[in-house]
Amino acid sequence: MTLIYILLASLAVMLMSLIGIFTVTKIFRGWADRNLKYLATFATGVFIVVAYNLVKETFHSDISVVPLLGIIALGGIIAFTIDKIIPDSHHHHDNSENPGSHTKAGAQRIILSDTLHNVTDGFLIVPAFLVDVHLGLLTTAGIMIHEIAQEISEFFVLKSAGYSTKKALGINFFTSASILVGVLAALFVTNISENIIFSLLAVAAGIIIYTIIKDLIPNSLAAAKKDKTFAKHFAAALAGVVII
Repeated sequence: MTLIYILLASLAVMLMSLIGIFTVTKIFRGWADRNLKYLATFATGVFIVVAYNLVKETFHSDISVVPLLGIIALGGIIAFTIDKIIPDSHHHHDNSENPGSHTKAGAQRIILSDTLHNVTDGFLIVPAFLVDVHLGLLTTAGIMIHEIAQEISEFFVLKSAGYSTKKALGINFFTSASILVGVLAALFVTNISENIIFSLLAVAAGIIIYTIIKDLIPNSLAAAKKDKTFAKHFAAALAGVVII
């Protein structure tokens, strides 16, 4: 049954890649331009709760505290390495951007990065569900909310770079399917021992903590500073924490 949950969660995340289709409508495009920055901040609040729960669960294992902290740090190092390999890989749509401001080379770099990040999403989902179904659902919710903001942004980038709507959606869905690579790899690794499951959970916590510190919080602060909307961004982050 747990495997079914994992596969359904992966499919749900993959379907988020198609949300860009709604941006071709004038009403939704206007909404996205105005509110996508707040959705990213909402995702920050959600991920803070997810990270807390992942870290808390890792301390229920037989692994001692110091090695666990090292494994969590390893997760952060993995995420940092991906960002170094593909600099500026995270993209959050800004309604001040010019329609033709993105090149195909830049779009392809973001596509490659998204593929790698979706593989890590698979590593996040599997140990969370194996430890506790509710933790798996919580982790999946966090990933999905972040994916909505990320996939809409990437759809804008692909369209700006000259891709058709159909091709942009196809590329987004194909790259999102890489989550299955992470799922299969994680399932293979976690078959070794229970401690491996908790180790993978600690790595997942490190990846999410890095994402919060390096990507989400700086993006929210920059948007809040630009538009003088600190109160609204704080409310969005708090809503993410409270609702989850």
